[in-house]
Amino acid sequence: MSERTTVLTSDRLVFSTWLDTDLDDIFALHSDPEVTRYISARGKPESRERGRERLSQWAADHARHGFCKFRVTSRDRGDFLGRAGFGMLGSGGDGEAVPELGYALCRSAWGQGYASEASMALRDWFFNEGFGDRFIAFADLENPGSLRVLEKIGMRRTHQAPLESGALFQFFDLTRDEWRG
Repeated sequence: MSERTTVLTSDRLVFSTWLDTDLDDIFALHSDPEVTRYISARGKPESRERGRERLSQWAADHARHGFCKFRVTSRDRGDFLGRAGFGMLGSGGDGEAVPELGYALCRSAWGQGYASEASMALRDWFFNEGFGDRFIAFADLENPGSLRVLEKIGMRRTHQAPLESGALFQFFDLTRDEWRG
């Protein structure tokens, strides 16, 4: 992680790879209980060590798959807004790992349409660049904003299941054919 690479831009956002020096940003994001309440054990703040692990995993994902949970900044001022992108999730129901869209934004970025803009840009980028014919996403049932974002980008509800936090999540799926639709 020695050089930042811009991977994608949208109207207001820049998606780039991470640097080791980004640990403070990822720690600030994932130590805010309001940000993490829907993505970890009910808002349990994460440690700097967990942030370091995330950065390492995202670098490995990018090297292996060409995608990861990217650093997201504002296009106009360069402010750190959060992270968004794809990871590989265990089993897609057929025993294979499947790309999973996910995002987390700093509270200062909430309510401005960034989650929808990021998700639409990443959806189009994923299919246009040929990363696969399908990806999934999931959102905590108590997070209506993220549920709306995933529906807004054309994803279809598939099933509900608990994750390690014990919270119940709604899973979504989108295929290339549905996207072309």
